[in-house]
Amino acid sequence: TPVAGTILYASWGQGVESEVVPNRSFYDNGGAALPALKSRQLELGVKLQREHHAIALAVFDIRRPVARDFCDDAGAHCMRRTDGVARHRGVEASMEARAGAWTARAAGQWLDARNAGASLPGVNGLRPTNVPRQSLRLQIGYDVAPAASVQAPLAHEGRRAVLPDNSVWLPSWSRLDLSAQWRTKLADREVRWRAGIENVTDRRAWRESPYQFSHVYLYPLAPRSWRVSASTSF
Repeated sequence: TPVAGTILYASWGQGVESEVVPNRSFYDNGGAALPALKSRQLELGVKLQREHHAIALAVFDIRRPVARDFCDDAGAHCMRRTDGVARHRGVEASMEARAGAWTARAAGQWLDARNAGASLPGVNGLRPTNVPRQSLRLQIGYDVAPAASVQAPLAHEGRRAVLPDNSVWLPSWSRLDLSAQWRTKLADREVRWRAGIENVTDRRAWRESPYQFSHVYLYPLAPRSWRVSASTSF
């Protein structure tokens, strides 16, 4: 903490990565537990906290071991084993500011993800599946009254690879939501009400595409939805 409200930090850590081969007929080692390996993460950052705004910036480097399928030409017999790593290097930034009844929040990430150290031909240098290059979150809020506020969140994610050979990609997408919340008294207890519209423009897009065991799974954005809720405590 070089000055009040400013924090510089460095973080390094390890995590255990484990996987079990599916018990399927075409895996010669089906049901086997692969040897546990370590992932590693390094992060450097700065955080600034002031009376009416806050800013955070971080750079990171993550290395995670990856399990891949090694199959014969016909694809009838496969061995699944750990082969190389997925290296994720990027920058994260966020800010929050307040001016009177208005609030603004923003967060973004730029990510360079690449496969490295793999013995499987044609893998190194390619982008891992289902990892967007950039993502962005914005939210504008306004306090209508001391106990009521409205918000307009916006989310954006860049395109992502669907197949390991990067021959198919999902396009980028954006989604706008609207929400409101207010507090009332009911039988001497505070009740918090929430109402909102998700995906206001009814945007149709594929939200993400996990790839696992030679299968692609596509998840769509939810269509326009209305939500109302109330909560209290006893």
